[in-house]
Amino acid sequence: MVHRRITAKAVALTGNEYSFCATPDQAGDLVITVSTRGDLLGRRLSLTGTTVGLAFSDSVPLRLNDFCDLGGDSAAARVLPVCEAEASTGVLVCVAPRGRQFTENELDMAAAYAAQAGLALHLATAQRRMRELDVLTDRDRIARDLHDHVISPTTASASARTSPAADWPTCRPEQTNAADGSPLRHDRAEEPGWRGRRRCPKGARRRSRRPAAW
Repeated sequence: MVHRRITAKAVALTGNEYSFCATPDQAGDLVITVSTRGDLLGRRLSLTGTTVGLAFSDSVPLRLNDFCDLGGDSAAARVLPVCEAEASTGVLVCVAPRGRQFTENELDMAAAYAAQAGLALHLATAQRRMRELDVLTDRDRIARDLHDHVISPTTASASARTSPAADWPTCRPEQTNAADGSPLRHDRAEEPGWRGRRRCPKGARRRSRRPAAW
């Protein structure tokens, strides 16, 4: 999108017949990715033995009266390196109408425009990376929130429901007599905290049943 705007603006500012932008690919050639002429899209240009290759490699703007890298008739052109962070990332080529020549002042103006275009591309790349970083940061935050507020409580609740200790009540083992194996009688009055009826001696019960003397 940014390359397309740069190429279209170059035609509007300088009155070129057409312009195009070429960027390097993995094979080591320059490929026309944006052009005001649709028939030039996808054309490959070598880095060696061409004007665009020289401008890209040396990062130097060039003014030619016989530009013929595309084949066919030669024409006047300005070949401008587009630099980001002091390194060429592409080449902007502005081809003049037939019979027109470019001056040195026009070359300086076009070189300044290409430098601003490189700065715009650098800022666009930085903004895109910042947006990608923000997206990754939001994903990490959402993942942490899901783990802390949803996954961990759900896992703890499921573990508590499926625990064997929660399914089976605690049983008190039966005590037996060591001599004959018979079960021992358990007196609840001996248990700590037992608040049942207290046992009284037999004599005390009989005395309590006697009528009171008048």
